Amino acid sequence: MHKKLTIMVDEKVYVRLRATIGESKITQFIEELVSSHVLHQDLTSAYQEMALDEERESEAGY
Repeated sequence: MHKKLTIMVDEKVYVRLRATIGESKITQFIEELVSSHVLHQDLTSAYQEMALDEERESEAGY
């Protein structure tokens, strides 16, 4: 099931996005970009990925 989401971006961002991605592919582009940041089916790999982020680990005090 899909849900409609309305977002606002600066006009310059929209113009470049439309020119680069194409008007009919913006939804798919944004969904793929966002989903990689919010959907993790495998928590083990997500934790491993986070552990490889040296900046994040140094902020955590490790």
